[in-house]
Amino acid sequence: MNTKQQGLQNQNMDKPIIALSYINTSDFYFDELLTSFGDVVTVDEVSKAKRFHFAKDQTRYLLTRIFIRLLLSDVAPEITPKEWQFTQNRWGKPLVDNQTRDQLVFNISHAGDYIVCAICCFPQQDVTLELGVDIEKEQSSRDLTLLAPRFFTKQEAKYLEQWPQPQKITEFYRLWTLKESFIKAEGKGLSINLDKFRFILESEKIQFKASSSLGVEANLYHFYNFEFAANYQLSLAIKYDGAIEAVNFYEYQSLTRKRAVTKPIWLKTVN
Repeated sequence: MNTKQQGLQNQNMDKPIIALSYINTSDFYFDELLTSFGDVVTVDEVSKAKRFHFAKDQTRYLLTRIFIRLLLSDVAPEITPKEWQFTQNRWGKPLVDNQTRDQLVFNISHAGDYIVCAICCFPQQDVTLELGVDIEKEQSSRDLTLLAPRFFTKQEAKYLEQWPQPQKITEFYRLWTLKESFIKAEGKGLSINLDKFRFILESEKIQFKASSSLGVEANLYHFYNFEFAANYQLSLAIKYDGAIEAVNFYEYQSLTRKRAVTKPIWLKTVN
């Protein structure tokens, strides 16, 4: 039974269901991937993977390409993994270039040993639905006092000052992944000024504020921050004018075997 049959396909036409699928890269090797799934990816994707200097990076890139193709065919089985075509918007955000029956959006992120992909297959083609996901591995060696003013607003930097170590590191990456998830959902890359929007984190809730100069409708955004794994932060941004039915997690123990898992929501917006 594929993911779509298991409930990713929306039964409620007005409420999207988001699937967050993840896989651990440390369980895979380049040559084995190429032997088992080489017919899934393109010659160009294999060539790009081989350009990476380190074997670990080669494996991660190839696994990412295989993973996203398999996931997309799981929710849109009328298209085989090899048939998926991709394009980018003017700022470089990856998009599906195939014609599909339903609106199909995805976003992908990787850090440390994990690859995470957010996907939504939604029946309504004429509504705005965008996803942005970001995962980061916490690094205690970073000098947060130098980094905070570069990436955060004054209010966000002040928020970080109140926390002692090591909680300050966690809060830093919580804010970081939230900001990255918004940028990725908007799909405008580095053209978005980091000091033009901010997050307020309190009482297990996320408040999102954006400068009018950004031209962003802040009330359209839903944000989630998850208790994902030790020393990892994961945040999801959903741009949609309405309620979200569910965010479901799937752990892939191999490329053909998965299980539904529960990841506690640490913080989320309340619209």
